[in-house]
Amino acid sequence: MKASEQPKKTHAAVLRALEVANLALGRAVTIEEIIEALAPEERVLLERTYDFPLGAVIGSILKLLSVPSENRGLVYSPGLTNSRRRCFASTRVLKPEEAALPEAVTRRELVVALVRHAALELGRAVRIVDAIKFAEDRPEYARLSASQIQNAIIAAHVKGELISMPLRGLHRNLYLPADLNPEDYAPPKPLHWIEWVKAAFEDLWDEHVRDAKELGRLPRPATTRQVRARLVEMGCDDPKLQDKATVVNALWELSKHSNAALRRISRRSRKSLFWCPVDVPDDGLDLGNAYASDLERVGAAVARATARLERPVTLREIEQEVENDSALRPMNYPSVSKAVTAAVDYLDSDGNAKTRSGYIQGHVQSIGLLKAKALYYPTIGNAEQARAYVEFRQLEEAWEELRADEQLYEAQGCRLPTVAVGRVRLLALQARRFAGRLRGMIGAGELKGKWADEAEILIERAEAIDERARDWPLPFAVGEHQLPEQPSDLVPTLTKEELRALLHPIYPHLQQKVERAYQVTTLLSNRIRRVSTLFSLHKQYDRTDALFFAARRFGGKECVFLAGLASAELGLLRDPTFIFPAVEAADPDARLAAVACLAFLQTEKGSDLLKTRVMKDNEKGIRQSALWAYAFAQGEWAHDLATVMMRHDGAEEVREFAAQIAKADGAAIWLL
Repeated sequence: MKASEQPKKTHAAVLRALEVANLALGRAVTIEEIIEALAPEERVLLERTYDFPLGAVIGSILKLLSVPSENRGLVYSPGLTNSRRRCFASTRVLKPEEAALPEAVTRRELVVALVRHAALELGRAVRIVDAIKFAEDRPEYARLSASQIQNAIIAAHVKGELISMPLRGLHRNLYLPADLNPEDYAPPKPLHWIEWVKAAFEDLWDEHVRDAKELGRLPRPATTRQVRARLVEMGCDDPKLQDKATVVNALWELSKHSNAALRRISRRSRKSLFWCPVDVPDDGLDLGNAYASDLERVGAAVARATARLERPVTLREIEQEVENDSALRPMNYPSVSKAVTAAVDYLDSDGNAKTRSGYIQGHVQSIGLLKAKALYYPTIGNAEQARAYVEFRQLEEAWEELRADEQLYEAQGCRLPTVAVGRVRLLALQARRFAGRLRGMIGAGELKGKWADEAEILIERAEAIDERARDWPLPFAVGEHQLPEQPSDLVPTLTKEELRALLHPIYPHLQQKVERAYQVTTLLSNRIRRVSTLFSLHKQYDRTDALFFAARRFGGKECVFLAGLASAELGLLRDPTFIFPAVEAADPDARLAAVACLAFLQTEKGSDLLKTRVMKDNEKGIRQSALWAYAFAQGEWAHDLATVMMRHDGAEEVREFAAQIAKADGAAIWLL
């Protein structure tokens, strides 16, 4: 061929690769084999020159070189392969009668060769995804699609040309040519997520079995948290480990499959799960001392404490159980109290358990308060009897606070006979109610055993007080008054918010320490009486007792004097009906005591009677005290009455006192 007749560089590169392939294989070759014979620089030349796939470019050049002409006719095609792929040969290398076609290779045989090639290069058996990825950059396999490789591997496995090796997971999806030894090509580490989780569980279970043999007990099941920790120890580099949910999801998958490798042991909460091999029964496990979560540990501590003490328990008693057994110590919470808070089912207004989340069911229920301490009980226990116990102890506590014997004695020293009668009748009413409620609880079976015996003792004490109160002699001066047989036991109350608003202007320590209403209870402790009401599940503050506290702590001489007088006279009586008759008593001391009581009870009728005393009482001192009491009770005519008193009583001390009353406003009145 002349120099002017030389082919283009690209054509020459293809022709050279064709001849190299013909010489190497001794036969006609396919386009894929020609591509494999290209030198790197020739491949780069073709890719830069043409903007088409390399196989299409080579096919077009071969077609041009096969056309007879002055500088062509150098290539010919002896035919097609059995897979309908055309073969080519160079006239300068192979004569047409000598050009043999490639041996017939089926797609399945080609895929088996692919699996062999991949296994030898990777050094292990391969998954279908490994084979597909391996074929991507090999031109000899370029004509195979991912679905064709998958179907061919399955067909070769059925015919025995490929063997499968089981992963640690559920699926048998590692493949190897049948003539290779599986032991030599076993993967050195897990290949995907489900296999990592299965390997971690098996390693953990082997450790549990060894520990059980050393300690002479049954093995304990594994928890999700332990499996996750073992994955970290094994060096798992799968990004799914960063998401906690993927571990439990993988364990669920390993337990739900028809060929399950493990099984789950459900606890009271969906998140509290144990895992063990599928062939290990419950009686082959140590389930009594195994806990899947801190919530279960706390629940077990509460159950042990209640079984030992036979009643609901406090936080300190739960902590004592944890101290006695280190297996109950929380692992994810900084303290037992935090774990108890997370494990509690709180009760709604109907006494039903109300969980913090609809997904997690609590292991402990909060039964109530006793002496400002919360009591806890297992959710699987008899909550009705536990609540009855708490109510019984609350009644017992309230009875002790009542100090019934002291009240009967103190009633004898009252200045006002009507008040003495009211206090004794109120005490009798409370004693009957205590005894009646306790008898009802015993009759309904809410209190049993030693609780019922203790309740019987308290009933006897209450009935004895009731009998003594009924036999208490009425003072002679009461006969002319129409007093109610049953005094009102309703107590005017203040909420924490109302008490904070009441004390805030005059209580410096409260201003500094209390930012929220609930802190009032901590600050005041038991210095103000608290009572249960019909409209709240929580105790509220006795308004009259709160006024006594404020008057004694921050009041002036008049304020402190009248507060002490009223407090000693009233006791626990809050019914003003027993005060009204004494306002017009002949004895000045009785009228003064009545004025003091009405100042702190603060009723509408009481304010009207105080106003009358200011205008009509014969004693100047009582008029002054009545004016102070009327102003203290927020009487709307306090300023006008003060002006009238200044004109009526000319004494200097009266004028000064009345002027202070006239100027007083709101809480400042307490400082007089």
